[in-house]
Amino acid sequence: MKIGLFGGSFNPVHIGHLRAAEIFCQKQELDSLYVVPAHVSPFKTEKDSLYISDADRLNMARLCFSHLESGTKVNVSDMEISRGGTSYTIDTVNALLEKTGQNKIYMLVGSDMFLSLEKWKNFEELFEKCVICTLSRNADELNLLRAKSKEYFLRYGAQTEIYSDEPLEVSATRIRSLFACGKGENCRNMLTADVFEYIIENRLFTESADKAENLFTHEPTSSSTLERIRGKIPEFLTPKRLIHTLSVEKQALEIAEPMFEKLGIDKEYLSDISAAALLHDITKKLPLTEQKRLCLKYGIHTDSVSADSSNLLHSKTAAFLSRDIFGINDIVFGAVFNHTTGKAGMNVFEKIIFLSDYIEPTRKQQVCADAREKFLNDAKQNGFNMRVLDTAVADSLDSTLLYLLSTKNPIAAETIQARNHLILQYSRKKLL
Repeated sequence: MKIGLFGGSFNPVHIGHLRAAEIFCQKQELDSLYVVPAHVSPFKTEKDSLYISDADRLNMARLCFSHLESGTKVNVSDMEISRGGTSYTIDTVNALLEKTGQNKIYMLVGSDMFLSLEKWKNFEELFEKCVICTLSRNADELNLLRAKSKEYFLRYGAQTEIYSDEPLEVSATRIRSLFACGKGENCRNMLTADVFEYIIENRLFTESADKAENLFTHEPTSSSTLERIRGKIPEFLTPKRLIHTLSVEKQALEIAEPMFEKLGIDKEYLSDISAAALLHDITKKLPLTEQKRLCLKYGIHTDSVSADSSNLLHSKTAAFLSRDIFGINDIVFGAVFNHTTGKAGMNVFEKIIFLSDYIEPTRKQQVCADAREKFLNDAKQNGFNMRVLDTAVADSLDSTLLYLLSTKNPIAAETIQARNHLILQYSRKKLL
């Protein structure tokens, strides 16, 4: 009887995993395949591995591997999850050998893992008890794998198998990022239909920004573009507004740097924070007539509330003008566009710019100073996390609404929606 093992985070499981398993089962003519989602991989932080729940990863694995067509019996096992702690493959191999009564396990690993097997716990014991299999995605990689396979055999007597396969443009990291960015529909062809629907129905990856490895897939603002922005913004701003703008940038970076570290967002994306902060008010000094002209030029939708308000229009016109002049990316565009009113479901960039514009220290209004102090105290006590950020944004929205109500000013629908979204998001947790 031939037993196969395919382990991994499966966060989430995708068609690349299914295809690899299909090839593995067919090539080895396996009688049974054990698919084992890891609890915590020794090569990932616990935050990364538990980004979605163990139960969700198990459920999706069962859905996905039910489509295996090789005829091999599939067992999606929770043995590593039930064992808890760090998931070491040698422990799983030994458990399977005892469970099945076999003396050899056929184990499938990714090509990157195959090249680093000597870093695994008790790897020499793994070589004794397993035939280690992998897939090559191109000719160059195949040569590397073959050379490593020969090295493993000569040094340790290891048995290995290498299969060739056409690469699939799919990765779990990209799937997570796309769902977190609100572009989950682009993942439909990367997942089996039932796994895609499971993610949608359970809102996975969309409300876990504080646990995401990386929320974004775009190219960050280049250093040359950022320098061009920095050099030109004095042309668009009054001296007083320039002081405010530079203060917003400083404040935003002070929030973003620890937040990005907490969230696992690459620091190269700090350039987007700077760009959005520097550009957010570049049309602020324009009169209403010019704001309206820009709305017509760029096809900006206005409603009865914003149509006659330069304060509400400037964020929208600033975003479009910035794209026209500097070619800003969508993340910077959104942060500029929404910095005045906010919106429901703001991403972390939009929240940071929105809050920084409200609490930067050159604002002398007492309500702004109080909001800044409260936020910094909360962050000092609890760390820079999404709950702390969202609480501060919600408080700022409340203050804005109270001011608008007290002054009998109209209220943009986006502001109400932004506030309601945050309140409803946390209502069950009683955190706001």
